[in-house]
Amino acid sequence: MHALASRRLSRIFSFIIPTLFLAGCFGEGEGQQRIINEPVQPEPEVPAGFCDPINFEPLCPQPSFIDFEGGFMTIERVETLPAGIAAGNDSIAVGRMTKADPGSGLAFGGVVISVPAFDLQAGSTFTMKVYSPRGVRVLLEPDPVGDQTGAGLGVEVTHGGTGWEDMTFPVPAPAGRYDGIALIFDNGELGDFENDPANWTFYIDDITIIQGGGGGPGPGGAPTTSAPTPTQDAANVISLFSDAYTDIATTWPTDFSVPNNTTSDVTIDGGLVKEHLGISFVGVEFQVDASSMTHLHLDVWTPNADGLLNVVNEDHGTLNELSSAGAARPAFKKSVSKYSSRKSARHMGTILR
Repeated sequence: MHALASRRLSRIFSFIIPTLFLAGCFGEGEGQQRIINEPVQPEPEVPAGFCDPINFEPLCPQPSFIDFEGGFMTIERVETLPAGIAAGNDSIAVGRMTKADPGSGLAFGGVVISVPAFDLQAGSTFTMKVYSPRGVRVLLEPDPVGDQTGAGLGVEVTHGGTGWEDMTFPVPAPAGRYDGIALIFDNGELGDFENDPANWTFYIDDITIIQGGGGGPGPGGAPTTSAPTPTQDAANVISLFSDAYTDIATTWPTDFSVPNNTTSDVTIDGGLVKEHLGISFVGVEFQVDASSMTHLHLDVWTPNADGLLNVVNEDHGTLNELSSAGAARPAFKKSVSKYSSRKSARHMGTILR
């Protein structure tokens, strides 16, 4: 499975930049000066993939902004932000957007983030980190090349107002070539940054595209028939996620999943399934007495994996990697994994990777 990861220069890098150009100059005047017998410190290397998302980091190509009807976007260093905002983001820089009253009566103020043209597959999803001190509706629209309206190609998602939140935008845009991403906060409501800056200032970071979609049409295909109904007797089952049984409480995905914001419950052919987009691994936590259980049953669909997944069971901190089925395409396949050892199994977790 494709792993999505991110982070900053002070941590492990994991994104791609095709070419990094560094320029210097020689001569007199202001600027850098050479210190005799002191080695020149090399610029930090940009690891593969670091600049794949739009992350506003100084070492990455910076996007340009087209502000409209009271929207205004700048790039701010996190160290200059109020402590409450900076504490929730370990980036070096983020995007800052404000929305003011344009004086025209038009209430769709926002910004278009202009980027080099990219190909977008049908059924794609955008993810973005957003900071807001209040609940707010966030509209994200990809703009086709040569058309900055993007009308009808985006989706509006509600931010909960809890500070930094990971937001997911399953856009209805068709396959094509795009060169802009439009953002509008509280579309249809006039901004009031001049009089109420705290409630009309928002921050964004890490805009990532997850190409295609497991629950919708995409170039890699998608399931049109849901997973088969299980036949095990309910008395012999502890269900984590199923339409056929009563599920126990779980945390799915866990915070340490990579990524931890691309899991959704979707309905396919009348059946409820867990959709995981662009995952490296997914953690599931639960508490149950499973000491009498012998097998873990999963129905799994994927369009592009040859060796589908490994399942790791954690029992009181002891990890047991379980055998699992291989490829699961083009239909749902059952993975039956046998436990090789168990303790009392009252506090357990499962990692899918």
